[in-house]
Amino acid sequence: MCRRDVRDYLAPGDYVVFVCGKQPLQRRWEYFFTGVATLSRPLTREQIWNDDTLAVYRTFLNVLARASPSGLKQYESIRPFHDDWRNRCTAPTGSSIRR
Repeated sequence: MCRRDVRDYLAPGDYVVFVCGKQPLQRRWEYFFTGVATLSRPLTREQIWNDDTLAVYRTFLNVLARASPSGLKQYESIRPFHDDWRNRCTAPTGSSIRR
């Protein structure tokens, strides 16, 4: 999920609805329902890319980055890419959630 202002507050058991928005030229924003989930546990990108039992998450459209030996690398399968992808990846993990 690329909205760090939302991820910052998630905790196990939270219900999350995913939407995608786009603004065609000269028109209002259009929003599309893309999914729903209940958070089981927060995961880091390093866990997703290093633990093969979590491999299914590597195919999600909102991954933004993959872990590599030299740090996070941009890994977006949709365009346009987020110019601020690095900042979006820095949301706190579950251990630092503010309520």
